[in-house]
Amino acid sequence: MENKNGLVSRDFEKISANRCSSAEPNAEDMKFNESRYRAIIENQLELVIIFLPDFKISFVNEAMCQYFGSTPAEMLGKNLFHSVVEEDIDFLISAIRNLVFGIQNKTESRVINPKGEVCWTEWSGKAIFDGNRLLEYLVVGRDITDRKKMEDALIRSEANFRKLAEALPVAVFVYQDASIRYVNSAFLDLTKYSNEEIMEYEPCDMLDQLDFDEIIRATSIARQNQEVISPYKVRLVSKDGEDIWGYLSADIIDYEGRPAIVGVIMDIDNNPRIEEKILKVSKLESLGLLAGGIAHDFNNILTVIAGNISIAKMRHHICDDALEMLEEAEKATFQACALTQQLLTF
Repeated sequence: MENKNGLVSRDFEKISANRCSSAEPNAEDMKFNESRYRAIIENQLELVIIFLPDFKISFVNEAMCQYFGSTPAEMLGKNLFHSVVEEDIDFLISAIRNLVFGIQNKTESRVINPKGEVCWTEWSGKAIFDGNRLLEYLVVGRDITDRKKMEDALIRSEANFRKLAEALPVAVFVYQDASIRYVNSAFLDLTKYSNEEIMEYEPCDMLDQLDFDEIIRATSIARQNQEVISPYKVRLVSKDGEDIWGYLSADIIDYEGRPAIVGVIMDIDNNPRIEEKILKVSKLESLGLLAGGIAHDFNNILTVIAGNISIAKMRHHICDDALEMLEEAEKATFQACALTQQLLTF
């Protein structure tokens, strides 16, 4: 055990050594040291429990009492497993027995709290000896319920992702840590590789390196700007050497708790209409950019015209007919500005 857990173990070993030493210790010193070490254990935020070889509890700290909603008097003498979920007891007994041989592994188990709720705890411990005689066990734990809930939610999320990916008729892959981590059945059908073969390949073995580098760059930029990546035309090479042209869309997701790129490839060789639709979308995007640029420049011109009309209207010697014409021109200018705003939002 390390850190605070290790401190607790070393402190308690000193208590045991003093109590079991064959030498005659000074009674006052022994009482002072034992009180001191137990005070340290009592103030630990971790759950601390000491129990005998027959699993009868001999000591609990305040944190342990609060966690189980009991007093020390109520817990002392009880069986260690009184609040442990039944299915976890045999596993815990095996882990405790290993402490006798110096095997110290962190162990997770479920317990029932005072509200009847199942909570997850993580424990590490140490067997305390007097020479070759086993005296008791010291175990330090902490609640990990929130962590387990997050892990379970992550597992469910990934299971749902795989279920969805397998139902899609397009190729889906996950790229993480410079390797392919997952592909769906449609990807295998498209490339004619087996799942085992895919996992051994680098993406550049099937995808042009320049295309792959561009995808990585575009994905990172889009993620930073919180934008959606436009489909990118790529060429794949199947297992039998056949060129496969498709459009790839990609984004960054959390996969197994870490960032990864998820990609979707639409085969355009067997679906020419997809390419037509994507080209139309691309043309609309380009048209939108062009219209926005023109509208911006035109709006600047209208601003100058409107400003000059306003100055002309402020002239004192202007006649009524001229003022009326200027007002009509100003009104038309404002209407034109409204049209340019529509183009800017196109």
